[in-house]
Amino acid sequence: MLVAVHRNALEQARKLKPEIPLIGIDGIPLRDEIELELPLEPSKGENI
Repeated sequence: MLVAVHRNALEQARKLKPEIPLIGIDGIPLRDEIELELPLEPSKGENI
């Protein structure tokens, strides 16, 4: 489940770890971080 998108988070991360590249695979700029969550128990009303 997608919880949040942290825009421009890698700008701050590079201050602590400058070896994080500016450009990723296929020339895609690395700027944002996504926060994912895996629920350990089903939500109310959710059938698994």
